[in-house]
Amino acid sequence: MINIINFLKTTPYYLIKPVKDIKCSCCPNCEIMALDFDTVKDQFFEYLKIDDYKLCSVDGILFDKHRRAFCIFDMKRYNPLSGLTEIEYVGKELKKMSNKIVDSIYILSAIMGYYGLDKEHYPILLHPKKLKIFPYMVVNLKSSQEILNVSLALQKELRISLSKRIEENIMLINCEQFEYAFSKAAKL
Repeated sequence: MINIINFLKTTPYYLIKPVKDIKCSCCPNCEIMALDFDTVKDQFFEYLKIDDYKLCSVDGILFDKHRRAFCIFDMKRYNPLSGLTEIEYVGKELKKMSNKIVDSIYILSAIMGYYGLDKEHYPILLHPKKLKIFPYMVVNLKSSQEILNVSLALQKELRISLSKRIEENIMLINCEQFEYAFSKAAKL
């Protein structure tokens, strides 16, 4: 797993920045360092001169050294003036999340293939027991109670079954919970 992180450091796509500085961030004070994966995707496709791509990606990736896993996250800004309730808004965004997860794995694999990751490392990326992925959706809801209420209402939508690699449901958290969970766990 560390080999994948070290490999990314050798490419122009090791774009680490504070979460607050990621383009779609909904956590304006979060200093946790993460891979800005949306920018990685855009720059990689720009380098390849592919301007009409349909792949979408998660906003960021963290490596959780305790679970030896990639934690991928998408950040959403809920606007109460949008005319949608919190549940409607998050439910709508969750429908896009599975595609973002799958596309992000493809993009990561493409970068590794393009820059010549040693074949001995492919099993780490491709074998579900060697690389676990934990998906998160970070929403700018203020209280833990709001997050709990939305999570309970959207239990079915939070369940995903993409592969043995992703056995966890999408975790819905707010910025405070994100910072608490990753202030000690993340390492890039």
